[in-house]
Amino acid sequence: MNLRPWAAAAVLSLCASSSFAIDSVVTLTGGSGFFGATRAGAFNDNFIFSFGSASTASSAVSSINLGGLQDVSFTSVNLTTGAGFTTVVASFNNVSNGAIELRSLTSSPTLTAGVQYAISVIGTASGGSGSYSGTVNVSPIPEPETYALMLAGLVAGGFLSRRRSNSR
Repeated sequence: MNLRPWAAAAVLSLCASSSFAIDSVVTLTGGSGFFGATRAGAFNDNFIFSFGSASTASSAVSSINLGGLQDVSFTSVNLTTGAGFTTVVASFNNVSNGAIELRSLTSSPTLTAGVQYAISVIGTASGGSGSYSGTVNVSPIPEPETYALMLAGLVAGGFLSRRRSNSR
């Protein structure tokens, strides 16, 4: 039995496994969610989330270089949507580079309810494997009725306050 084809297939499968993508769903609890991965080699990961009402988002992704043993370098980090998460909604800027690499959203984009979004993280882990983690925070945008009710409450409070001062 010739083992060369099996050995070649095993080597190729190990090489191919170092650069695969993760599509993982982030569960938002109280408007916040956590995500991350431990990777070796090149990676292209999507952390998917959605929510029930129009919202704004903020997010940050970071990695720590442990003396060159576990180093993750981000090529790009984006907030994306659409088929295959290829439409960039907002980019993350490079806040810190070096031993601690930190990326954060450049703006707080308004997101549509019921649409799937993803934090797309592309990079390379060198020196064996490396880890990174991040957070996403989604804050609902108040409906116009909320502002109207607040204004009505302020007017009623002002009316009662003025009425009390006139009756004294």
